[in-house]
Amino acid sequence: MTAARSSRGKASAALKPPGRGPAAAIAGAEITGLGVARPASVPIAKNPVRSAPRPGDQGIAAHTDPILVTGASGFTGGHLARRLLSQGHAVRVLVRDDPRADALEAEGFEVVRGDLLDAEAIDRAVRGTRLVYHIAALFRPNKDTDDMFRAVNRDAVGVLLESARTHGIERFVHCSTCGVHGAPKNVPTDETEPFRPADIYQQTKLEGELLVQEAGKQGQPISIVRPGSIFGEGDTRFVKFLKPIRNGTFRMFGPGTARFHLTHVDDLVDGFLLCGEKDAALGEVFIIAGPEYVTIWELVRKAAEAMGVEPPKGSLPLTPLLVAATIMEFAFKPFDVTPPLYRRRCHFFYHDRGWITKKAQDMLGYRPRVSVLEGFRRTAQWYVEQGYIQPTELLSEMRETPQPAGASAG
Repeated sequence: MTAARSSRGKASAALKPPGRGPAAAIAGAEITGLGVARPASVPIAKNPVRSAPRPGDQGIAAHTDPILVTGASGFTGGHLARRLLSQGHAVRVLVRDDPRADALEAEGFEVVRGDLLDAEAIDRAVRGTRLVYHIAALFRPNKDTDDMFRAVNRDAVGVLLESARTHGIERFVHCSTCGVHGAPKNVPTDETEPFRPADIYQQTKLEGELLVQEAGKQGQPISIVRPGSIFGEGDTRFVKFLKPIRNGTFRMFGPGTARFHLTHVDDLVDGFLLCGEKDAALGEVFIIAGPEYVTIWELVRKAAEAMGVEPPKGSLPLTPLLVAATIMEFAFKPFDVTPPLYRRRCHFFYHDRGWITKKAQDMLGYRPRVSVLEGFRRTAQWYVEQGYIQPTELLSEMRETPQPAGASAG
């Protein structure tokens, strides 16, 4: 998920969502994890391997009016936009970066040049569309100011919602995050888990989601997706996880018993499409996550199995890692540089994360298919192709041998 960062020093004044404004809407919204009331309404993999039909692959009538996808130059938005394009939909994207805009235009997308800090560009992007998938967000901590996070993750949502209202958009599907729940006290948990945002990203994503919830209460046709931790072909965040396991240099910190819930991008795109298609999705919030959650040690072992290498053994104390992360955060912040280690990254080793997707399964027919093992296989193969990690004998064999249909279980 990506977002433009122009006018960095003036973020707080760059966007002034019309209507009630974000502060008023947030004040009027109840901060709970419940779905809202039903209203009166980096390069990425261009050809992901998919073993069975996915939502929208059959039976969706193509429309002449385009679908808008924000964040299409990023990982998740790019996968969603390409799935929609492959199904025959006209897809419009809002992109700031000229080289990326040119590349997307060459792929067949309708490109509106601009960013989320430009209300006029947002209105041009929304006008004439029938459905909006808002995927873009500012994600990386310690690189931008709190004002910039709020401008992108909250204020831009208000502008998009107002523009969608003005132009009579059929549905607004918003990408939030399971991070709004922070570290859940009960694992696994569902959409009713209380909110506990732990950093500026999670806090501002919550503020943006509350704007969408408030719009739903006022009758706007909306749907909200809270994804679990996303991975897959095209995402480079797991290079730092898979590469040391591949090379035998990975170190576990702490006991490794915390649970972690991965969501392959193909499953997440399924969830977005269902929220854009199903009447039952209107006015609701859905957690979309993969078919399983595992302990950190299990995650490491599955990653090693996926690459055909020996899993690491032993662990180091967690406290020194947290101290180092805290020091790095404060040391790097004045230089506008993302530190190599920060506290949020350390959460991986000790925060429990496990999600229940029963609501999406019951109401939408959501069926996550890509296991952790299969997802790591696909991701590692893509990393090898891109030169991020060295091939292993198993990955080389898998690359030469096509996987049979339905080979997503692990």
